[in-house]
Amino acid sequence: MISCIYLTNQGDYQLRIDMVNKDGAPYYAKFDLFRINDESDNYKLSGLGNYSGTADTDGGAPGGYALSAHLNSAFTTFDRDNDIYGSTNCAVSRHGAWWYESCAYSNLNGDYMAADDAQSSIQWLDLPGGRYNIKYTEMKIRPI
Repeated sequence: MISCIYLTNQGDYQLRIDMVNKDGAPYYAKFDLFRINDESDNYKLSGLGNYSGTADTDGGAPGGYALSAHLNSAFTTFDRDNDIYGSTNCAVSRHGAWWYESCAYSNLNGDYMAADDAQSSIQWLDLPGGRYNIKYTEMKIRPI
């Protein structure tokens, strides 16, 4: 995480997320800006630009909402509850650390082997074929 934060604060970067849904179909989400704050700000997701891609075509939310809904959220881990969901630690209930606000529209660090359609599984809102039980994810950044 530290190297990613260092990188994203040295210039402007894009983010591309590749995913394969539970049926084996590939999708991607691309943001033309991606920035994370440092440890003193709990690794807050502080910059997320315009969305393009194929990952958000199954619902009514604006493109990229699965991640942009988490903008300005601190990174929550099992031992650092930085989400705003009352007494529940979303990293515990969703089985993975992420930029939770009040739990998740997306969670690419969830439980890979979760029961079918479990909220603790790897997920992305409005992913065609269903938001839960994603088989593969990869997050990549590059300078622009």
